[in-house]
Amino acid sequence: MAALLGDLVLVPWQRPYQVPTGKVLSTWRTALGPAPLAGLQARLLAAVRAEHERWDGTGYPDGLAGRAIPLASRITLVCDAFHAMTSDRPYRAGMSVADACAEIEAGSGTQFCPQAAGALVSTVHDRTAHAFHQARCECRNCGAHTTSNVGYKIAGQCPNCQSFELSELR
Repeated sequence: MAALLGDLVLVPWQRPYQVPTGKVLSTWRTALGPAPLAGLQARLLAAVRAEHERWDGTGYPDGLAGRAIPLASRITLVCDAFHAMTSDRPYRAGMSVADACAEIEAGSGTQFCPQAAGALVSTVHDRTAHAFHQARCECRNCGAHTTSNVGYKIAGQCPNCQSFELSELR
């Protein structure tokens, strides 16, 4: 939620905000007033700030631990870690979904909130039990070969040219 609504924090609610179709935003601001939006803004800022806090308190910037870390931050951390592990990078191939789930489980209770880690692993297992597999892929842009997660679509990026134009090799 914090990631999706991050731009909302930038809207200056204390003064009129002009956009080409300013009536919509002006009407919204008048109807809601600044108080509910200020509360939302404060919660979003706290969630964004705590995105790198660890469950055991060794994260940054404030060294928050356990339930002192906003729930949105705990969820964002485990999802971001999973995405980083399974995505191809120019310097390494992404790990398999199974290996990433094992890493998340290993970090549960230290790096990750146990409930957030368990929910992610459970959801991934439920949705990918038969849906994804590792496959050799070829980049349609540069011809490089890589390994990627394949399901209803190919989830990967060419490590050579950064293109998302991958096709599964048969």
